[in-house]
Amino acid sequence: MPIDVRFVFATNKDLSKMIKEGSFREDLFYRISVVPITIPPLRERGEDILLLARHYVEEFNKKFMKKVGGFSREAEQILMAYSWPGNVRELKNILERVMILQNMGTTIMPENLPAEMRASVEKERFQIHVDDFLPDLSSEGMDYTALTENITRTIKSRILSRALEMSHGKKMEAAKLLRISRYKLIREQKKNGMV
Repeated sequence: MPIDVRFVFATNKDLSKMIKEGSFREDLFYRISVVPITIPPLRERGEDILLLARHYVEEFNKKFMKKVGGFSREAEQILMAYSWPGNVRELKNILERVMILQNMGTTIMPENLPAEMRASVEKERFQIHVDDFLPDLSSEGMDYTALTENITRTIKSRILSRALEMSHGKKMEAAKLLRISRYKLIREQKKNGMV
C-alpha cells in the first residue's frame, strides 16, 4: 500500500554536541536531518512576544467567553523583560492561567501576571554584575577609588531610576518611596549625572 508521509522531528537539545559526546547516534542524525530549521528561544525574539501574547488572549477570549482587549504598558514591559525559559509553551500556559483565574476586566495589568514572573523580572532588572566594572588586572593594578565610585554611582542611579519609574516620574512620590526629601532626590540625581 503506497503512502506519502513526512516526518517532522523537534528537539531543544544540541544534537551535534550530543553526537560528539556519544549520546546520540550519528547515522540517525543524518537520516533525520534533511531540512534543519533552527528557531531561537523566545527570549531572543522580543518582537514575537507581544504578537504571540495578543494572539493567545484572543484565543482564550473565545474559549472562556471573555472580553480582554490586551495588556497595560507595564504588563507588556514585564512580558518583554521575562526570560521565558519554557519558550512559547510557557507563554501560552501563563496567559491561559491568567485568563482562567484572574478577573482583570478588559486589560491585563502587572498584578494579574504570576508573582514569580514579576519577581524574576524585578530581580533581573535590579541585578548589577560587578565583574562588568572590573578592568583586567595588569602589573599596574587598578584605581580602587575610581572603580568603587563608579560602581556606587551606578547603583545609586539604578535605585533613583527605579523609584522614579514606580512613581511615574513624580519626584515627590519617588522621594517618599526612598524615605528622603525631594531636594535630596534632586541633589542625588545631579551628583549621579541623571539631570
